[in-house]
Amino acid sequence: METLEADHYRNIVGRNVVWLRNVDDILAVVPTRTNLPDLLHRLNAVHPSIQFTTEEERDEQLPFLDTMIHRRPNGPVFSVYRKPTKKDDFIHYFSAHSKRTKEGVVIGFFLRALRICSPEFLEDEMKHVCNTFQHLHYPRSMLTHLRRKAEKIMSKPRGEDTQSRTQRITIPQSELTEHLQALMGHTFRIVTSSGKKIGDIVREKRSNHNRPLSQVYSIPCGGCAKVYIGETSRGLHERISQHRSALRRHDTRSAFVVHADTDGHLPKWSQASIIKQGLAPRQRKMVEAAFIHTTNNINTATGSHELAKVVAHLITDVT
Repeated sequence: METLEADHYRNIVGRNVVWLRNVDDILAVVPTRTNLPDLLHRLNAVHPSIQFTTEEERDEQLPFLDTMIHRRPNGPVFSVYRKPTKKDDFIHYFSAHSKRTKEGVVIGFFLRALRICSPEFLEDEMKHVCNTFQHLHYPRSMLTHLRRKAEKIMSKPRGEDTQSRTQRITIPQSELTEHLQALMGHTFRIVTSSGKKIGDIVREKRSNHNRPLSQVYSIPCGGCAKVYIGETSRGLHERISQHRSALRRHDTRSAFVVHADTDGHLPKWSQASIIKQGLAPRQRKMVEAAFIHTTNNINTATGSHELAKVVAHLITDVT
């Protein structure tokens, strides 16, 4: 987009047009005599995959992201914009979230009002935030306190935020978290990890691991009774191509190269076989390690797991 703006869009709209872009949203202020359909057609002709649509000012108002821009004779003023489909469905006061999380959400809405709203709209927006969270059973005294806290944050000079320089510790959420933060003072900042949600417990997890390309395989040696045991998530055909390439490049990290240099034997690619497929990554690596421990092989590594012989034999017998 930056290249297209510099090379094309700026030249099309002209230098007397205000063009402000945030990712894929653009605020443009054009002269009243501008032929918008023609301008839109020329912009969309630049690249077939980037097609613009327009939303024009109505009743001297124009929404842009979460800001409503109001045209006034002395210049624009601003208020918070909410979509008509808004639900104001935020964290309930009696939810299992930590107190800090709830306070952070409320403070965020107060800060948004303070940062966006012009004076004439600020108080109405503050009342809207309070009413919204009172419907979610937040105490009025808490909301008043959090509003003052947000105003205090806004009054700080930029660069005075000490939290960015404070070390953070992540711990599970519990009833002791708030007390622990009080004991820590400003030395550390406690960050809580969210616990399991109801959906995590009752929802059946979809597995992406039971795929036929997730395989443990065997490649026999063409000069002796030994084999190579390996595992892959891309399928045996792809893995053999990688082994062949390593042998051609004489990659000394390859077990095939080491065996060829030591004994002069090359593998029988055509007799490669799949031992087990459709395994999750951890299971796949465990099965590979078990077969490495129980077969006469050319592997230079023992796999990702060190297994006792009894355990390795149990796994191979089950497989």
